[in-house]
Amino acid sequence: ASRSVSYGTAWANLSSTPYRMYKHYTHEGGACTPFFMHWPARIEARSQWYREPAQLIDVMPTLLEIAEADYPQEYAGHEILPPGGVTLSPSFSGEALDRSAPIFIEHENNASVRDGKWKLVGRGVSRKKGVDPSRWELYDMQADGVELNDLASKHPGIAQDLAGQWLEWAKRSRVYPKR
Repeated sequence: ASRSVSYGTAWANLSSTPYRMYKHYTHEGGACTPFFMHWPARIEARSQWYREPAQLIDVMPTLLEIAEADYPQEYAGHEILPPGGVTLSPSFSGEALDRSAPIFIEHENNASVRDGKWKLVGRGVSRKKGVDPSRWELYDMQADGVELNDLASKHPGIAQDLAGQWLEWAKRSRVYPKR
């Protein structure tokens, strides 16, 4: 017999305290996760957390750089999308990442875009038939890292700009059409 283990929404939220939401969502409770790297020959030991935002897609450029490997442009006659992200190697010595583009995420209809201190995020924003702009929320992550004060109505231009950037990324990344 199949058996499912779950501790429910309330415990999932508690597990992500002080952040909002939990895994499955792109609010910080689902997206803010420690990432550990250990490589004594290249990564300097330190006692402080490295706090610059990064994401899973940054791992591939890092490995390609370390391995001095090229990323293929096609496989078996099919075009391969170029890898997104940036190399994490500057973080090895505590330096800033060379990120010139925002961080974009889409996961199970939840989405976010983070550019510097600004984060546009939404639950159920990335629907099968397209984006529901009424679900976007805007946060100043420097002042409000736990996403409690939605600033979308106070900064509609920033929210609209980030929403447009997210949509362009979604098109390039083939988020749509959804099945």
